[in-house]
Amino acid sequence: AGAEKPGELYSIEPRNVMGSHEISILVGTLPKDAFGTGLTLQGSYTFHFSQLIAWEIVGGTYSFNLSTRLEDDLQDRFEVKPEFSRGVLEAMVHSNFVFKPLYGKVAFLNDTLLTAELFFVLGPALGFFDDQSRPFGFDVGVGLRFFLGRYFSMRLDIRDYAFLPDFKELDNHIYVSLGLSLTFGFGDNSSEED
Repeated sequence: AGAEKPGELYSIEPRNVMGSHEISILVGTLPKDAFGTGLTLQGSYTFHFSQLIAWEIVGGTYSFNLSTRLEDDLQDRFEVKPEFSRGVLEAMVHSNFVFKPLYGKVAFLNDTLLTAELFFVLGPALGFFDDQSRPFGFDVGVGLRFFLGRYFSMRLDIRDYAFLPDFKELDNHIYVSLGLSLTFGFGDNSSEED
């Protein structure tokens, strides 16, 4: 009823209402460095202004760095010791603008209906390296959230942390994480129209 052409049907449902406050715990990896891989633990707090925009006010990541033994292999086989231009990334802090333009429902194995949203992040970041350097930079990324109910959701994030040591070069660190978010602080309204 009310369709412009006969036989057309429009079915747009409102989004699941998220609370204003979100606390996330994620585990991940920094896989880029050939000499070591970081297994990470991240936590963040996000304030949601609406269903479309949010501010990840503070987030922090600590990396448990594991050697790939490439340095020892180069020394044993070729008697070469690599020279490192910078230290190993140990931790990061960031704050991000979050934009959530896509929301939808997908069928999983034609058996279960999953509700999800795609979001993008952009903001400043600060790196902490084992050589005591603290370069400033930024991070940009994309994430996918699957809603597990009113309060919980599962997130998959892929981000690029780009640090600017001495503002002369760009030091990129790809970060992939998976985690759980708790949302609370629901308002009086049960739905939102944006």
